[in-house]
Amino acid sequence: MLYDVQVRIIQESYFSVEIEADSETDAEDTAQGRIWNDSYTQELRASLEIVDEEYEAEEQGCPECNEYLSECICPEEGADR
Repeated sequence: MLYDVQVRIIQESYFSVEIEADSETDAEDTAQGRIWNDSYTQELRASLEIVDEEYEAEEQGCPECNEYLSECICPEEGADR
């Protein structure tokens, strides 16, 4: 049987960097900009942790008769399997 599996992974990453700035707000804004510019790719990968995961499988339907593949009524050569 063929299944479509929806995967949801929730990840968190905690790390510290030193930033020279005029204020806490400027330092935080700089850090945020660097995150979105992929400047911390190595730090993210090194500290990444999966905190939650979900999986949901659903049997795929036959493109010819719209029945689940396990209940398909199409002749084998007529169905796109």
